[in-house]
Amino acid sequence: YRNWLKIGFEWSNVIVITNDENINRIDLGNWKKVLVHKSDWRTEWREAIRKIQAKGILKALWYLDDFYLNSCPNNDDLIASFAIDCNYLRLTPYERPLIKRNFLSDRHGYEMVPLKHPYYCSLQAAIWDLDYLDTKLISANNIWAFENQEGEGHLAVRKKVMKYRHSVEKGRWKWYSQIIYKKELEGLFNLKERENLLSFATLMDIARHVKFTIFGY
Repeated sequence: YRNWLKIGFEWSNVIVITNDENINRIDLGNWKKVLVHKSDWRTEWREAIRKIQAKGILKALWYLDDFYLNSCPNNDDLIASFAIDCNYLRLTPYERPLIKRNFLSDRHGYEMVPLKHPYYCSLQAAIWDLDYLDTKLISANNIWAFENQEGEGHLAVRKKVMKYRHSVEKGRWKWYSQIIYKKELEGLFNLKERENLLSFATLMDIARHVKFTIFGY
């Protein structure tokens, strides 16, 4: 919420899904709050979908709580993305090795996500048809297998509509979070452990990022 205020991003219908009753004590302005019962990941997500659909919403932009925006998204691009007729539209390009990226091609519009992409149901920022998301929740063996499910007809933008960083991994703040998002995270670092700025883990993280950027999965 702090991050969106700082970036100046305003969206008319933001719904915060949580299983923690304490969120009702937090002022989130015009953002709506939907409380689901604590259970397991699948049951909670499916309950959330039913409650969102009860508000007349058929498609939604999936955005995790540990994504932090680096710049304000273009509202026109977001609205245009919702108009695309598909069950899943990823708002960041799908991952591929550097050698397979065509930097000279038209970076507007959308493209098919390869059927063999290892994270075909990626939980990066994406627009989901909620009925379709529900079917994927049912068919996933566990939360870790959810993103690796097969499917067809998934699209991804050629150019990022939402530019953000993933700030938490395995219960720890990423090492760069305290640098990039210091203002937004003030008073929150006690919620999770954080990676030290200068550490072996940080160097390994940078090395994995470079390797992934060049060679992909």
